[in-house]
Amino acid sequence: LCVMAHLDGLEDPNPLHFPDDTYSSQQGLLTGSQRPLKTLCCDRNLYNILMTAMSFLLVFTAFNTTQIFAVKLLPGNLGAVSLGVLYLVFSCSNFFAPILTRKLGPRLAMLCGALAYCSYIGSLTYIVTPVVIFCSALIGIGASVLWTAQGVFLTQCSNETNRGLYSGI
Repeated sequence: LCVMAHLDGLEDPNPLHFPDDTYSSQQGLLTGSQRPLKTLCCDRNLYNILMTAMSFLLVFTAFNTTQIFAVKLLPGNLGAVSLGVLYLVFSCSNFFAPILTRKLGPRLAMLCGALAYCSYIGSLTYIVTPVVIFCSALIGIGASVLWTAQGVFLTQCSNETNRGLYSGI
């Protein structure tokens, strides 16, 4: 998440966040003289994809574990209701996620989406029904933004030759 959250304040050479081959294959998503063209292990686009994959692994390991326990351990049917609200809001907010992703940019949008997942997990620390339901709706919005931004980020970091490899990572 820290890699996704790092905003270097430079002007985005691709302000509409749509890829073009020259931008994605030669410049990548990170620009500036302070950024090396290669990291210790690989080029920066592959590095960005690897860090995104690790971030998603950590977020969804925590969320999926919480989701399983929420249905079984929350009082009454609160777990099922909270997940129902989550996926209902997720379905509806998918229509607006591209707008938010374009306004925030893919990295900040992924960070906001991941923070929504953290808020839901945190809401289950002390179970207050309205807070759990609110955080379920919040994670629904965050999930749609997160997945839309992930697709934009993946497209910006890849080109025609490595798009399949990067999608698989």
